Amino acid sequence: MTPVCLWRRRQRAARLESLAEPEGICVSRKVYEDISGKMQLAFVDLGEQQLKNIQQPVRIYRVSGEQLAVPQATAKPALALPDRPSIAVLERERRSRARVLW
Repeated sequence: MTPVCLWRRRQRAARLESLAEPEGICVSRKVYEDISGKMQLAFVDLGEQQLKNIQQPVRIYRVSGEQLAVPQATAKPALALPDRPSIAVLERERRSRARVLW
């Protein structure tokens, strides 16, 4: 994939992100066609939209809000503070230019 092609995809993703509601997801027709039968999501067709710096209109779909409900994390009890002061020693990240062998 060429850098220009990657740039165009990134640009289109940024435009779709700007159309999405907070905590929402918008996808293009191509993504919709790729995932429509594979995932149990409800989509709302927003029609063709003219996106900034993209010549042709893009058909956009929004994932239905009920599908995006995120389960609330269970609250963890707060840890008790120690009676005396304590120090944590963390290993420093290695930033050498040595080659990494896999």
